[in-house]
Amino acid sequence: MHFLIVDDHALFREGLRAMLQSLDPALAVTEADSCEAGLALDESSDFDLILLDHTLPGMNGVRGVRAFRQRYPTSPVLLVSASYAPALIDDALTAGARGFIPKSVSFAVMRDAIEQALLRQVVLAPSVNGQSAQPPVVLTPRQMDVLQLMRGGLTNKQIAQALGSSEYTVRSHVSAILQTLGVDTRTAAVTAARDKGLI
Repeated sequence: MHFLIVDDHALFREGLRAMLQSLDPALAVTEADSCEAGLALDESSDFDLILLDHTLPGMNGVRGVRAFRQRYPTSPVLLVSASYAPALIDDALTAGARGFIPKSVSFAVMRDAIEQALLRQVVLAPSVNGQSAQPPVVLTPRQMDVLQLMRGGLTNKQIAQALGSSEYTVRSHVSAILQTLGVDTRTAAVTAARDKGLI
């Protein structure tokens, strides 16, 4: 299979690629940092799935969905977004998107959504299906990795070793997690994440 990730945040693309290839090491993943770059790819066939960020420089959102559906007519497009708006979801589906996934969902939810899309099913993540009326908490895939290790009680140094990263990078992720969850301590972050169904 061959997937296309269109997102201007390299960290999110990296985390999503790692998650996808952990499910299938043979999976080919092409990345683009804008709609224009993704549409300009010299591909001889369509992708099995396109994961498209809603907020991009230049063309984005519903316009992007329409453009990718025209460029790759047999490729299902999943719109991925940090924002939550029912009108956006309706417009994206009308434009031809196969579904919508908040960036805050867990890898397990993301994996299930991708499997549904590959089966040609319309994908609406749990927070869109009426189980939660609140906008989702947005954590990047890498922040989710750090959060899971925080839950296990690992120190920044241990997390860095586990992820093959630097302690400085891990500290930045931890700080961002605390800020996003509106808490001051690592323990409170884990509790808040559990309450929100993130872990």
